Amino acid sequence: MAQRRMLSRRISQSEKVNKLSKNGQIIWTWTIPWLDDYGCYTGNPEDIKSEVFPRNPKISKNDIKAALLEEASIGLIILYKVEEKTYQQYQNFEKTVGGDIFQTFKSDRGRVSAYPQYQQGLELIGKSWNPMESNGRFNLSKVKLIKSEVEGEVEVNGNNNKIADFTEKLINHWNKKCLIKCESIPEQLAVQRQFATTKLTLPQEELLTAIDYYAEACALPDSQAFKKHSLFHWLQREHFKKFLPGQFNIENYRKSNFEEQDKNRKPPPAKRGVDGLTAQERALKLQEKETQDAKQKRERTEAAEHFGAAGPVATSG
Repeated sequence: MAQRRMLSRRISQSEKVNKLSKNGQIIWTWTIPWLDDYGCYTGNPEDIKSEVFPRNPKISKNDIKAALLEEASIGLIILYKVEEKTYQQYQNFEKTVGGDIFQTFKSDRGRVSAYPQYQQGLELIGKSWNPMESNGRFNLSKVKLIKSEVEGEVEVNGNNNKIADFTEKLINHWNKKCLIKCESIPEQLAVQRQFATTKLTLPQEELLTAIDYYAEACALPDSQAFKKHSLFHWLQREHFKKFLPGQFNIENYRKSNFEEQDKNRKPPPAKRGVDGLTAQERALKLQEKETQDAKQKRERTEAAEHFGAAGPVATSG
């Protein structure tokens, strides 16, 4: 099996590859040298992390999980199970299909298979994972999440349409109102998972209103609101609570109000030490003492110079 691979330039021009998120592109590309000669490799995120990204702290196992599902949804890989173990096989690894070809092989060498290849009848993972409608609009209600080694935990499944439908509504509302869009598929799934696992007991319409209030605060000319929240972190860190109806006050986000408060704010009383003096009083007293000491030293010096210039005093015999 090869230790390195020569790749076609088409890899950077592929529509499918360019649909991946930034992490997805890195994970998909860096995995290529680890594939066997049939484009197969492990689909276990722990193994991929330890072999492909052992020294890269920016790529976590959760990033790899999300990327594998993303790649499968786009059609770049097939995820499947053989004897309860997860594997992946790169699509079009050696064949030209629709202009995409990523690897060529010499005919005079035998090819090595290190992992089981996909065959009809094997359990697929992520095959129906296609959350994009034909018009490109995100529809989480069509996501079918499967229990697998890739996901590692049970998430909201396709039958829970209420959560999926509202998360879709939440994401679309956020993207209309806020600066940092929630557009990548992994982030949208993370929002759905966060919304499902966080026990939000407040009415759903209040959460949409909170987004409106947040956008209103960010739109102020002298806004003090932090404008770089992603929807996922806005939910995860519970920033939405400050913008709920009854909690939100837009005056709290005007910079001019803070400046006016600073002008009118009285300084706090100065702390006094064991000597009963404040730090400022102590500094003034020390300065006065140094000035007095310097004055006395100067007077002694002048007196010494005066008597030295007068010479010895005459005495009568």
